[in-house]
Amino acid sequence: MNVKIGATHAGISVGEDGATHQCLEDIGLMREIPGMVVINPSDDVEARAAVQAAYEHQGPVYMRFGRWQCRSSMTDRIISLNWEKGLS
Repeated sequence: MNVKIGATHAGISVGEDGATHQCLEDIGLMREIPGMVVINPSDDVEARAAVQAAYEHQGPVYMRFGRWQCRSSMTDRIISLNWEKGLS
C-alpha cells in the first residue's frame, strides 16, 4: 500500500486551538500498521525534506506536523532524509 498521510496539531503544543485539538495517540496507532513509516519533522526545513522523502518512498508514510509556526533552526542548510540514517 503506497499511501501518504499528513496530520497536523501533533503533540500538546497546539496554541490557541486548545486542548481539544491535541493529537497524542497517533504515533502509537500508526506504529501498529505493518510497514508504516512515521516521520515527525521539527521545523519547516525538515518538513520539506520529509515530504520529498515520503513522495519518493514506496510504501505507507505518516508525517506528523506541529501546529505552531516556528523559526527554523537551520535556515541556510539543505537537508535530505536517508531512510537508514535519518536526516543528513
